Amino acid sequence: MTLTHKIYDDLQQSLKDGDHKTLSKLYTTQKGVSLIFAMERDTDMRSLFFTIDDISLEDIPRCKGLSLEKVHLYEYSPVDFFLQISQNKDGEEYIYEVIVEDIRKDIEEVPYGNNLIPRVSKLLLKWKTFFSQDKTLMLSPEKQQGLFGELLFLKQLILLKGCHALSHWTGYEQETHDFYVEGNAFEIKTTSTKAPYKMHISSEYQLDDKEVDKSLYVNFYALRKSVSDGKKLPELIEELQSYFVDYPLLQKKFEDGLNKYGYFFGLENKYGTCYHIREEQTFMIKDGFPRITKESINAGISKCTYDVSVETAVPFRVSEEDKVLILKGSEING
Repeated sequence: MTLTHKIYDDLQQSLKDGDHKTLSKLYTTQKGVSLIFAMERDTDMRSLFFTIDDISLEDIPRCKGLSLEKVHLYEYSPVDFFLQISQNKDGEEYIYEVIVEDIRKDIEEVPYGNNLIPRVSKLLLKWKTFFSQDKTLMLSPEKQQGLFGELLFLKQLILLKGCHALSHWTGYEQETHDFYVEGNAFEIKTTSTKAPYKMHISSEYQLDDKEVDKSLYVNFYALRKSVSDGKKLPELIEELQSYFVDYPLLQKKFEDGLNKYGYFFGLENKYGTCYHIREEQTFMIKDGFPRITKESINAGISKCTYDVSVETAVPFRVSEEDKVLILKGSEING
């Protein structure tokens, strides 16, 4: 649960228990900036307020589900203007809360007295662009499973090498491979179908080891999906967050990476699928491995997608002991 969701949840409960038409709560960041969260009783419409100069709002981007207005809040200040960011009547509350939480977290870094408008405008433009590309706040089932696999591997790395192993994760940047570790590259593959297992390869570059300094590996997870047994994606994310409690910069980098991947906080209750690990195997990609590479196809052919039978990859399997050595930077005989 995000701080924004908790504040609005508390306001909603207080409105139910009392007879107020509107309630608000003052929240002060660690650097002294005041944010005012408000909710209307009859509509559950949410608003966020913070002080601004007497400026025009014409240049501030508008995005889905939000409206902007310059107002006075005399109960908080007799002279100041406030920017009111409100949930539209046709706007989804979960979308509004995700955007407001993003704004709140960004404002946490701003010292008291600084102009908030440039930062807020930049964030609103980001969200306007996001929704203009017909993107949604929820990951597709395929992307959920893919992220779960990448985070399983990230957890292994952190337990082996410490929190700074986060720097090895590049999957959220849409690089060719998901992890780069000690000169080696690791591609993470998952399946939730029953055996015989297959790995889905999304391009002719994914299993091409020509651009890797040392060696290329595939770490494969066979998962079982369930509505009740196993671990949910938000639960795995919360576990990883706990590792970064004493490392705020790494915590922010991790959360920013999740956002780039398409996972947004505040939607945890919408991710109900549980995953249980059936099998995990690691394979070294080298000559003889069943694959398609750029060099192996005719000129003019691109964007190749195909499946590889895990059974045919067994001769290239790497033991768990050797994988640990590889992740630590040691050489093995391949």
